[in-house]
Amino acid sequence: TMTDAISGTNDDGTNSGPYPSGETSDSLYGQDGAFGGFTDNGQAVFVFSNLEPGNAYSFTFYASRTSVSDNRETEYTLNGSSQSSVTLNAANNTTSTAQITDIQPNASGDITLTINKGSNNTNGDGFYYIGALVIDSGDESNAPVLYQPVRLGDDYIIDWTGTGELWIS
Repeated sequence: TMTDAISGTNDDGTNSGPYPSGETSDSLYGQDGAFGGFTDNGQAVFVFSNLEPGNAYSFTFYASRTSVSDNRETEYTLNGSSQSSVTLNAANNTTSTAQITDIQPNASGDITLTINKGSNNTNGDGFYYIGALVIDSGDESNAPVLYQPVRLGDDYIIDWTGTGELWIS
């Protein structure tokens, strides 16, 4: 569930990288303040629900924004039964990923992902990105893979492989 909106889509990522080009060439982005007619509060928040509270999950993040000279560091924070953060600079990134391993959901089966600009981000608008997210449950037959959301008019299409449900509130 997206509980705090992100600004829009960026299609200036790389056509190569650790995932298919459809996942690396575009991404969702947010920023500090107003840009392109949208005022962002500087973060995007997603809640992954119906997870097994006793299981440990690993999250791998990827983002790319090519043809820029500043730092577009993005911080990804997961909060379940514990909290952990990692950063990734999306600027001209073609291969790097960031990973948080062994995080367990809270007692309700939820893990919350908060995305915002990292402390080393030097972009004047504070752009932050997410292009691909892989969630590994440790069970390869059941590991969901979230694909890059696609904008269709004023809506977004979100798709994944594996089991799971998307709830919108």
